[in-house]
Amino acid sequence: LQPFFNKKMYLPLGSDSEYGFSARGFWYPVINVIKTQATGYFRIGITEDIMFAAKGSLGASPFVLSAPISFDLYYTEDRAVRSGYLREELEFSNFGFASAEFRYNFFSYRIPPLFDVNTHVFAFTDLATNMDVGRDFEFLDAFGVGFRILFQNPIFAYFTISYGINNLGDGRFFFCGTAGY
Repeated sequence: LQPFFNKKMYLPLGSDSEYGFSARGFWYPVINVIKTQATGYFRIGITEDIMFAAKGSLGASPFVLSAPISFDLYYTEDRAVRSGYLREELEFSNFGFASAEFRYNFFSYRIPPLFDVNTHVFAFTDLATNMDVGRDFEFLDAFGVGFRILFQNPIFAYFTISYGINNLGDGRFFFCGTAGY
């Protein structure tokens, strides 16, 4: 069961500027486990093609969570540390996360009749920390550059394909069912 709250507001600060907040609770009745997470973000369109975006998330559970119900920061839509860390290093019962991107939309086109396609290059930085009891407190970070193709259709059914390479030279493809934050 997943009770959910989401609030989004548009900002009069240039093209496509907005901020938002969401909170979600999870209850797994079969194994009697609960967890909750909250996320806030903003993005500011500096021009029609240049944007700055930032996001922060917190997740918590009074239980020790194991995969597949732990918080996954290895591959989560819009909440992943884009790095050379192993998947096991990015699964937490409690976490903090922050990310920022500077984006440039360098080419847009339309695939008739439905899809607008935007291609972005971006610079990013990601920072996460585990807050699990019994684990050493550590910061996991990455920064680098990437390329994103955003497909959008008139009924707001977005999806993106992106590739990022971080400061360690590690790269990874992401396929997400969102337009990003």
